[in-house]
Amino acid sequence: MDILRYRPLFVWCALFMAFLTVGSCLPAAGKWILGGAFGVGALLFSLWRIRRRDGYRAEVALVAAVLAGLALWRSGDTLRQGLAVETIPSPYTAVTVTGTVTDRRGSGGYMTAYALSLETVDGEQADGMALVTCHYPSELIPGNRIVLDAKRIPLSEAAGDGYDAMVLLGDGYVMGLLSEEEGDVTVTEEESRHLLAQAGKLRRRLSARLEVLVGKGSGGLPSALLLGDKSYLSDSLRRDFTRAGGAHLLAISGLHMTLLFGMLAGLFILLRVPKRLRSILLGGCLLAYLILLGFPPSATRAAIMLGMTYLSGLLSARSDPVTSLGLAGAMILAATPYAVADGGFWMSFMATLGILTVMPVAQKRMEEWDSKAPSRWRGLRSALGKGLLGILVGVIAMSFTLFAVAVVIGEIGILSPLSTLLLTPLCAGVLGMSLLCLPLMNTSLGVWLGDGIRGLCRSLAALTEWMSKPSWVVVSLRQPGVTSLILAITAVMTGATLLLLVVRLPRRRRLLVLLPMAVGWISVGGVLAVHRQMTSREVAVAYLQPSSASEALVLVSGEGSVVCDLSNGSLSALSSAVTAAHQQGATELSALVLTHYHTRLSGALDTVLRRETVRALWCPAPTDAEEYHLLASFVEKAARVGVPLYLYGAGESVPLPSGGELTVKRADLARSDHPVLLASLSYGSGDRLVYCGAGVFESDLSEGASELMRDTDAVIFGSHGPVLKKPYGETLRLPSSCQVILSAHGDVAAHLDPACLPEDTALWLGQRRLILSTESP
Repeated sequence: MDILRYRPLFVWCALFMAFLTVGSCLPAAGKWILGGAFGVGALLFSLWRIRRRDGYRAEVALVAAVLAGLALWRSGDTLRQGLAVETIPSPYTAVTVTGTVTDRRGSGGYMTAYALSLETVDGEQADGMALVTCHYPSELIPGNRIVLDAKRIPLSEAAGDGYDAMVLLGDGYVMGLLSEEEGDVTVTEEESRHLLAQAGKLRRRLSARLEVLVGKGSGGLPSALLLGDKSYLSDSLRRDFTRAGGAHLLAISGLHMTLLFGMLAGLFILLRVPKRLRSILLGGCLLAYLILLGFPPSATRAAIMLGMTYLSGLLSARSDPVTSLGLAGAMILAATPYAVADGGFWMSFMATLGILTVMPVAQKRMEEWDSKAPSRWRGLRSALGKGLLGILVGVIAMSFTLFAVAVVIGEIGILSPLSTLLLTPLCAGVLGMSLLCLPLMNTSLGVWLGDGIRGLCRSLAALTEWMSKPSWVVVSLRQPGVTSLILAITAVMTGATLLLLVVRLPRRRRLLVLLPMAVGWISVGGVLAVHRQMTSREVAVAYLQPSSASEALVLVSGEGSVVCDLSNGSLSALSSAVTAAHQQGATELSALVLTHYHTRLSGALDTVLRRETVRALWCPAPTDAEEYHLLASFVEKAARVGVPLYLYGAGESVPLPSGGELTVKRADLARSDHPVLLASLSYGSGDRLVYCGAGVFESDLSEGASELMRDTDAVIFGSHGPVLKKPYGETLRLPSSCQVILSAHGDVAAHLDPACLPEDTALWLGQRRLILSTESP
């Protein structure tokens, strides 16, 4: 490849991107020092090349120096402003902002969220986007220019469940805003001419047309693949694409651009449009399409690369994809420094870099291999070679992005190369037919195309679901101690591959660029296999209390997990438990155990079952008509996503995939609607944990709780249950090795070791009084 010799502009762009990334983490003085060093280096290189009469490389270096100064200067205030929003102290500060609503990001019965293009913040000029959350049903529409009195909140809080604050920061969002009163918003202009707002309106209108024509059976795939509008995609379909390793197919990137504009270019060729005019028309269509999408980083990178190709056609010059990629990355970071924080941008850039640099080497050797084959076997070998090259594309993309995937996502779908090979033709069919469908919407041909799109979407969804079903298709990279090793291995693997591309290798030895990737993947597989073998018999148990009314037990063994819900049925409680399981290395819920029925559980359970891979749902046997009604809705939701539902009776044990058992008992107090819960959990090699909810010792479960605590390794005195009206003074005898956890009001109040306490020590916790005494084991 010999990048240093033949692609100097790419080298300078890559150095610029590296300097900008490092500079974004430095204070203002550090940015200027780093930017100055880069600019001086580029200038000295220019003078040296001018002296040697190498004008091309001098121009390249001067362009790089200008880019460096521009972007490092721009990144100063913008990135610092965006990152500082995460450290806002409480209580949150009040601000007055003006801007234009560009998009409606979500709505519910008691809230509405918007994207706001900022103009001023407290009277000062501002740059970037804000994510506004209104704690009331709001009727703002994209295009409204508003004045908003709100509280400035951390971007992570404004992002809400299911979104990553760093992804939003990469998209240009620099702050979160909270509006609590409807009177805080004043619309100063009903219909602004803001470009992003108008593009967003048109995009939503076209998406709605596609949904009407294609129908809900498409799963929202046409609008996602053609327009980048994922609002119609179901959570279960997103989950299946992620597990199957095909999530990148849902983000508009180089693949989508190449297919779309390849078809458009073919149409222009059929119409015999001259080459230069064709380049101008394709460039104009490309810019219009990019505006319609709203300038997402992956699509912008692909558009710049294609634009370079069309510009070279207009000037009758040759284009270099690697140089175009470097220019695209540099221009994106120069225009929007926030993209430094966007993991999706880096994964897209690195995957494309790997494909453009490594694949030509493999293709060259494959062509040589085909040319030496006997004529009667040449067709078969050619088909086999194309299939292997298709899988190799996915392997190369995974190799170059594994470093970013480990940091940003923490999980990898090991079937990604195969899914890319199998799903890409179906996605291409949906993309092309959707493009033809829009102008033919009111014709019989449009109806026929809609039927065809529905069939393709069903096939695509069915294939994705089938590939995502096995438990082994997703491997977690979050295990403690493993993440650092994975990062080190993938950094060495990618660096060694790029180093071989820089060196001018003889033709026969160019396949050596595949060697670092092969060794790297063997090392990664070995690390994961050894870690899994070492931890396969271990069970990690966590007790969570996201709020005073919600609690959960989480068990993680290998890549499976069990969540026992002790909460008030809220989605935040279940989401916290699922997040904790993922952080411990779990990739699925082997079992979700509910301890009692609550009206909130219906909506929360529906969301969790669609977003997560749940293998089994356990519910207590219902005892009254209301519980039977809730159980019926649970059965329907579980059946819709193919999750088996099991019932357990009072005192019956629920078998756990890790080999343990969970027993939950429930009692009621006449003065409260909240049930009293007592749970006993055995796990690992005979370990036992006992959970006592509030009010256990005022109920019929008191004697059973005392018996369980005589032989336990840990006991949790939880806060969920009836409000205690008076302190109680039961003397509980615990083994001296037992760990005690007292919790209240959303916090773990104390971790106590009874062996370190004087005998009969009285412990006060709010209105509760526990007297613990230790006994010899």
